[in-house]
Amino acid sequence: MKRAWMSMLAAVSLLLFVGLGASALTADEILDEIDAAEDRLVEGGLLATVRIENTHSDGTTSGYTVYGISLPDRRLMYFAEPPLDEGITYLFVDEKVDGETDTRFWLYLPVFGLVKELVSEEDLGGGFAGSSLSLSDVGGEATRADYETVILREETVAVADDVRTAYVLEMTRKPDADRDDALVMMWVDMDSYTTLKVEAYSDSGNLRSQMQVLALAEIDGQETWGTLESIDDAGNRSTFTYVERRRPEGAFPEELFTADGLGSFVPEAWGF
Repeated sequence: MKRAWMSMLAAVSLLLFVGLGASALTADEILDEIDAAEDRLVEGGLLATVRIENTHSDGTTSGYTVYGISLPDRRLMYFAEPPLDEGITYLFVDEKVDGETDTRFWLYLPVFGLVKELVSEEDLGGGFAGSSLSLSDVGGEATRADYETVILREETVAVADDVRTAYVLEMTRKPDADRDDALVMMWVDMDSYTTLKVEAYSDSGNLRSQMQVLALAEIDGQETWGTLESIDDAGNRSTFTYVERRRPEGAFPEELFTADGLGSFVPEAWGF
């Protein structure tokens, strides 16, 4: 889903071209292809069930089931499990600001009947569903304009029993950008434009976080990720698995993706 679970993986900017052969794309075109593939995946709407399994650095574990409803520029995520979190709902909406995509975030807390827009770094930097990915990672906070990117090379990446050929992109934070990651490396499948692997580094060059696709899947003949794993520098490990992905029977109503409508979302109405 576009900028829903994997959007941080495409959140980079490219100003340079490096040739990888006569038919090579520029890195900017590769990023555009990633966005186009993600748009096709959710064009017309997508319903999904995701299972998140966390192993924390202290050895404890936690698990969550999340229902997702997506369009290219908006996503709703409803917590079904565990029972204490049931009904918590997030809304992510992409808006164009000065030619760049800006993502707005809302949270509905059923215990208080409260809807809150999330804007602070503290709100957006917290772990999503106890995982090693932050809310801004999952929701797709736009960062593309904050990095300068080049294509380094082509390289193979193992995904389960398959070996894929990928573009390797290197993304360097711009001097005036307010981003924690100073350097991001990204491996992008040359056939499907699925991001297969990501490594993010701090100012001191230490690995802050990493993500890798463990299994690929298809929907309507389009290849995408099925299971991915993320690990942060504290040793927290999370696995995200799509249990189900399907198309809706009809168009989603506009009010479904509004802050005022979050408290009235009924998952059973959408076959969950």
